[in-house]
This record gives sequence, C-alpha cells and structure tokens, in this order.
Amino acid sequence: MNLVQHLASRIDSRRVAALRTRALDRSQARHWEEAERAWRQVMSATPNSIENAVELVDVLRRLKRYDEADRLVENFLRSSPRDLRLLVVYARNATAAVDREATCERWLAVLDVDADSFEAHLRLALAFEAMAVESKASLHFDRARQLSPDHPELIKSLAGHLAQKGDAREAAKVYARVVERFPKDSEQLLSYARVLIDLGDVKAADGVLGRSAAGRKLDRRLLEARIRCDIALGAWPEVVQNLRHLLAKSKQSRETALKIWELLRGVGSLSNIQPDVASDLATIIAPHQLPLIAAARDDHAFGVALDLLTLSGESSRSMLLRAELLADMRRYAEAEAICRKLLSSRSKPRHLQTLQLLDRIVASQFDWPEALSVRQQLAALSPNDGAVHRAIADALVNMGDLAGAENSLLRAIQLNVQDGEAMYRLGLLAFTRNEPRLAQSYFGHATGSIAARTDAFYRLGIVQQALDDRKASIEAYAACLKAQPTHKQAFNALVEIEGRDNEDSLWHRHLAAIEERTRKIDEEWVFIASAEIFLHDFERALQTLERALSATGYHAELALLQAHALRLDGRLDQAESAVRRLLAKAPFYYRAYDEFVQILCAGGKFVEARDFVESKPLYFGSPELKARAIGLLTHVYFGIGDPRSALLTYRDSSLSTAVRQNVGADSFVQSTSAIRPRDKVLALAAWGLGDETLWSTFYPALNARIANLSITCDPRMTKLLQRSFPGVDFRPTARWMGLDALHGTGVAKKYAGLPNLSLTRVVDNVGWDMIGRAAKVAVVTDLLPDVCDSLDSIPRTLGYLKPDPYRVDYWRGRLAQRADGPKVGIAWSSLRLTHHRRGHLTNLADWTPVLKIPGLSLICLDPAADDAEIAAVRERFGVDIHRPEGLNLRRDIDDKAALMKALDLVICVANGVSELSGAIGVETWMLNRSHTLDWRIVDGEGTDVFHPNKTHVFVEDRHNVDALMEATGARLQKWLEAGRR
Repeated sequence: MNLVQHLASRIDSRRVAALRTRALDRSQARHWEEAERAWRQVMSATPNSIENAVELVDVLRRLKRYDEADRLVENFLRSSPRDLRLLVVYARNATAAVDREATCERWLAVLDVDADSFEAHLRLALAFEAMAVESKASLHFDRARQLSPDHPELIKSLAGHLAQKGDAREAAKVYARVVERFPKDSEQLLSYARVLIDLGDVKAADGVLGRSAAGRKLDRRLLEARIRCDIALGAWPEVVQNLRHLLAKSKQSRETALKIWELLRGVGSLSNIQPDVASDLATIIAPHQLPLIAAARDDHAFGVALDLLTLSGESSRSMLLRAELLADMRRYAEAEAICRKLLSSRSKPRHLQTLQLLDRIVASQFDWPEALSVRQQLAALSPNDGAVHRAIADALVNMGDLAGAENSLLRAIQLNVQDGEAMYRLGLLAFTRNEPRLAQSYFGHATGSIAARTDAFYRLGIVQQALDDRKASIEAYAACLKAQPTHKQAFNALVEIEGRDNEDSLWHRHLAAIEERTRKIDEEWVFIASAEIFLHDFERALQTLERALSATGYHAELALLQAHALRLDGRLDQAESAVRRLLAKAPFYYRAYDEFVQILCAGGKFVEARDFVESKPLYFGSPELKARAIGLLTHVYFGIGDPRSALLTYRDSSLSTAVRQNVGADSFVQSTSAIRPRDKVLALAAWGLGDETLWSTFYPALNARIANLSITCDPRMTKLLQRSFPGVDFRPTARWMGLDALHGTGVAKKYAGLPNLSLTRVVDNVGWDMIGRAAKVAVVTDLLPDVCDSLDSIPRTLGYLKPDPYRVDYWRGRLAQRADGPKVGIAWSSLRLTHHRRGHLTNLADWTPVLKIPGLSLICLDPAADDAEIAAVRERFGVDIHRPEGLNLRRDIDDKAALMKALDLVICVANGVSELSGAIGVETWMLNRSHTLDWRIVDGEGTDVFHPNKTHVFVEDRHNVDALMEATGARLQKWLEAGRR
C-alpha cells in the first residue's frame, strides 16, 4: 500500500468512526428517526459489518418496522447462520412484534448456540406462558432461575406466572422477595396484595396497600384493591369513601359501572350496614344502572342493590331508584306501580324524573300509545324541550303516523332552528317515504349539527347512492369518515362502491393511514380488525387482533372480534375457546352471547346452544333484544328439530313488526285461529326466492285452512306457482330490499305509494293496494307454525313444483345436441355474499375433483357465475361449462326450472338453486358446509326432510372445502360407474 492509499484508509476509518459515534449518541438519546439515518450512513460505509447491522436492527425495532428489521437480519444470517448477535436481535424482533410462534422458534435457535442464555430462557418462558403452554413455561422459568436467581425481571415475571398458575402461596413467597427488593414498585405491591386477598389474608393485604406509594397511573387499581379489603373487613364508611374516589378518577362509563357492581357483588349479608351508608351506596350506584344493564344481568348484584335501596328508606328518591332498578331487571309491572304511586301523591315529588322513567318502561314494552301519552305530559311540563318533541315523533313513527311525527319534528325545529337531530330524523322520514330528494336536503342541513353530523353524512351517502350519484356518495362517506375515522358502516359502503380489490380507492388509503399510526387507540384497533374481517382477510385480521390485544391488554370487543374471525375462518374449536375465555372475564357481555350461540350452532351443538339461551332469559326473552336475537333463535330451534318454535320466532321479526305498524293492528293477524271463515285474507310472501320456494310446500295446507286466501309471490315465480298449485290464488308483487328500492327511476316508481320503506321487502304499490282491499293481512311465515308443528308435518311431496312440460322437452332437445354423457347442472356461489351465506358457498376453483372427471356435460345454473372463472376452467381442464343461451338465470325462474328438470343431476351449494331443484324433483346433491343445515337430514343417507330427491353431501369437518369436494368427486365417479342416469 502506498502512502496515498494509507492516508485515504486512515481518513475513511476516522470518518466511519465519527459516523458511528454520532449514531450511538442518537440511539442513546432515543431519537430513533435520526438514529436510523445515522446508522444507514454507517452501513453504507461498512455494508458487511454485523456489529453495525445489529445496531440498525435495534433502531428499526424501536420504530416498530419489524418486517424491515427481519429482512436485514436474514441477509446476514445467510452467510453467518450461527452468529449469536444476529440470532439475539432476530429473536428480540419477533418478541417485540408479538409473533408468538416466531418468538419461540428464534429464541430456541439462540439456545442452540448458547444453551445458557438467560434472556432466551426468560423470553421463552414468557412466550409459552402467553400461549398457555404451562409445562414449557415452567421449564424455562426454572432454567432462568438457575442462571440468574435474583434478576429483577425474572422474579417479577415468575411471581406473576405462579399467580396465574393458581399457586397463590408460592406466588406470595416470591412477591415478598420482590417487594423487599423493590419497596416503591407500586405495581408489584398491588399484585402482592391481590394474591394475599386470594389467600384470605385481608389484613396483610391491607397493610401492603398502605405501604404502596402508587403512581398516578395505578391509582384506580389500588383503590379497587382497597375497596375489596374494606368490604371483606366490613369497613363500610371506607368503602363509600373509596368508591367516591374511584368515580372521581374514572370516566362515567359502562366499564366504571361494571367495576362498581363487581366490587359490590361479593357482599353477603347487609345487616351490618347502617341506613345512611346504604343510602350513600345506592346513590353511588344509581347513576350507573342504565349503561350497566346493556352489558350485565346478575341477579345477585340486583338483589344487593335492592336490599341497599330498601335499607335507605321510603323517600321519593329511594322509591325512584328502586323503580329504576326494577325496570332494569325487566320487572316492569312493579316498576310501573311505583311510578304511578309517585305520580299520584299529593306533592308529586320528582314528577319530571318519574315521567321520564315511566316513558322508558312503557316504551320498553312497545306500548306506543301509552308512551305517546306520557311524552305529551312531558311536553306539557317542558314545552320548549326539543328532545321531548323528538321523542313524541318516535312514538308516532312506531304507531305508523308519519305525518304526525313530521309535525312534531318541525315543532322541535321551530324551537331551535339548529336542531340537527330533528333535521336528521326528518331526513329519515323522507327516506322511508321514498322521497330521496327531500331526504337529501334534510340530511344536508343536518350535517351542520355537531350532534348529528356523522350519521347525517352516512345517510346522505346512502341517499346519493340511491340517486345514482356515485361521486357524491363517495364524498359523503368520506366526510363521515373524516368526522369519525372509525365509522365501520361508512367504510364498508365505500368498499362496496369502489371495489374490494381497488388499491387506489379512498377506503384503501383510509385504512392504510390508520394502520400506519404508531400509537392506536382501542377504537382504531377494532376498526382495523373489523375492516379486515369485512374484506374476508381472516388470517390478517387474526394477526391484527393478536397485536391489538397485546398492545391494549384485555379488551372485550377485540376478544369478541377474535372469536368472530375464528368462526368465519372455520376454526370452530379455537373460536369456542376464545369466546369462553371472554365470557369468563366478562360474564355479562351480551354481544358475546350472540357469538357463543352462533359458534355452537356452527359446530352442531344445538342442545348446548338451547340450554345457553334458556339460561339467559333476560337477554333472549326481552322484547327490546328479541329482534336482534331472532336469527340465532331460529338456528337453535331448527337445529334441535323443533320447526314450530323456530317459525314462531318469525312473528317477532322486524318485518312482521313493520307490516303490523303500517296495516294496523286490527287488520294484521299472525295465526289462522284469528281468521274468521268469511275474512278475505292476503298472505305476504317474504324473504328470498329460496325461502319462498321452500315454504310453498305448505301452501295447499294453508289454502285448506283459510277459505278466502290470496298469497303474494315474486313475479318471477308466478307461472311456476300457479301451475303447481291451481287451487291457490297467487298475486304477483315485486319485492326489493331497502336501498335497492330507490335505485333507478323506473324501480322507484313501483314503490312510491308505500307509507314506509321497510314494506318494500314484501310489497310494491300494487301489493299495497291489495292490502287495502283485504280484511286481514298476514306474513306467510307467521302462519306456518299452524301447519308445521314438527318435522313429521312437512309434506315431503316429491316434485311439488311443476315446470312447463313443453319447455322441459325443449331443453332436453337442446341438451341432447351437446356432447354425450350425463347432463349435470352445477352452482357454486350466490348473488348475495354476506358473512352468514359465505360459509355455505365455494369458488369454482374448489371444484377440481368434479371438473376433472371425464364424460360429463356440465351446465351452469349459477346466476352469479363469472365468465373469467369459467374461462379459467376451460383453459386448465379443457372442460366447457355450458351457459344456456337466451336464459337469464336470475330472472327466468320458470324456464330455469324446466332446464333443471331436463338434467340428470344437480350439484350445488346451499342456495336458491338447491331449493328449486329439490322442489321440482330432480336428483340433487347439496354441498352441506354447515351444521346449521343438519336438522334437514332425516336418515343416514343424507336425505333432505323437505325434498326426498335431495341428498346432503358433507364431511366431518364441514369447513374443509377441499375434503368436501374430494368426497363429492368420489361420489360422482361411483354414480357414473353405476350408470345412474
């Protein structure tokens, strides 16, 4: 090396050293963005330095750029696979990213190089503990204790591990060592006190809490622990005092209310509580009853509260509190009696509060005339209160008086021209009356109100969509997301408008912006996970939820979403475990009830689901929540083979309620026993084509019971039904769902005469005129319990729907011109893709075991068929799936039925195609991908309870579509070999 090269080398080394010193300074100062830039410069000068790479990886980890850090380490590991420095930072990265499996794998790789790595044993112990692998967690904890028995992090983690394991005595010993070494560590003192409370040593726990020098962050938890000790010691004045301190430090929320109830639930006898203390406790509890009741149903807690209120005397305040609690327990008669007593007293104390409670009681029982009377009394007391006039409008809407509701809302706006909520409700009224332009105007004005802005923007988006203004609807939804970035409905609407695969869309940018935030609040985690579930990316959603739960600690809604995503992904055992863990922590979380029942039904555990439903009568039996739970109850009762109970739930559906409200209680009937012989009855067919096809098997029985019966039907079904049931009077009536009813000028005219948008689900203008001429009106499904009281009462008539015989011959001739071999119709998807329906459906690519069988002539029966899918099959297998020319598979139902009758076999998923092919009598194999359909199987051959010609094809793991299609392919091969044609 000459002198010039030597000097250049010296200068370069000094430059690198200076850069490295600066980078280390930035890292030590925790200025991570600047540190990254500095280490990047160092790495550009020393690209092969493992030492500098390790420092850069550490910075990237601090910036939570885990994937980038992993890639950098992996580049070096290719050449140095056993370098301990690389292996350690690689493992630390997985730990920080809360990737449990990668954490275990990488720290085990560290132990392979250094078996005595204390950090590796400790991290593995914590990872296995989080994964509930207790034996391995204990093994690594023991090894870490051998290597460094007094390490602060170890003894703290070990104490928590022992407490979680249930070894309270050993945990107490370790905690004693911890607090001796760290006497000012409030969190460890708190944990030690909790363990002592669990051991029953309340006095010792109280002493530990007294020693605590808690920081502000831990005040709430320490107060809760003190309250538990005070309750156990019977120190009631201190309980009251500390409860007040707790409320002062907490938000007035449902969580706070639940915590108060939880703290008081352990109270046994109240005889030692003085009346003044009982009154104080009741006063503390009272403001939290309403938000609590939405989440908790605990008879013991209610009993404690009632006893407290009894001890607090017979003052008007105490009586009102007692009435509130009885109303929350749904003991409405007792609550109403107390309210009436208070209102009838000479002094009428707390008159306004009593009327407000009475209004809640009667509204909870859907007694809208009485609710209207109470609200009018409230208006007399507070004539200038716009909220009262809005409440009157709500009662009038529920009574079907939309004009009166509009007048009440206009009165509220007269009192306050800035009343955005009244303007918003006027928009809803205009929307239900099929007046989208007027609704657009009202919602536009409501967006100026802070109280109504978010919902108004969302509804404005729906109206713009109905008016075919795509750009304006996107702008409205975007404004809604700007006002509330975590508005799930607005986000979902944007996805549907802009397309699920559109990476340049507004929704994609919005989701990415929230995902990229370093610190996320709970609502943002919930929004991201919900969005990924809506996009059917369940694996990604579960990864998000794992990170979210790690970042937020225990969070009920995130835990519920985890169970939900696992169920939709077909991991039923994991989903059930997840929801059971959630219910163990939040036993009164009512949304978890829904998910638990759905998981049990999906797994075929219908008896267990029924027992769970019956154990929660205050939830599943309550009028307010019945509509929410109706779908669950239907699945449960059908699942246990009780169709009558399942069908009875339809009578409480929102659809039946909407019909009753709009046609009048005197004209509306829900049972054949309420119909007189001379009554002219119009029965409204509801739900979709598949349901109409299925339930039409009972039409002859209904016609025999009701002398003057007319039944509406989907116009697409008219010819088929009239030909099949010549003794029944069918009235074709168009039906549409919600927004679609307003979509397009021509369609909107069909529904312009309806008083309420919800009626578009059963009738159009023509149907509404029929209702006006009928003496009695019913929804068909409401009448079915009278003719279907058991599975044995199902007619099981082979081919009860009769296709046009001339068209059947026509299609046979057309099909005969195609290739030889059995003519097999297939349907694999659906036009309606909801979470519930998605579990029944497949993709055409899943059908490989069927498509590769030679000698078949495949006919497409799927109205949702995609040309690209069919082309891909043709290119891959050389199989041409024939799409009959001139036949619209969605609209031409009568001709579609004739085509099906001309086939040798139909193989399809559980959709409208399966019901139609079963009803016309063609041999049908239905792919059963859910236990919720098992109630329809009547024998070991998989025969359907409605259609003797239909066979359910399934495998043990219902969600395993690959195994199902393999079984279907094998079955089809045997069918061909047996000459089944």
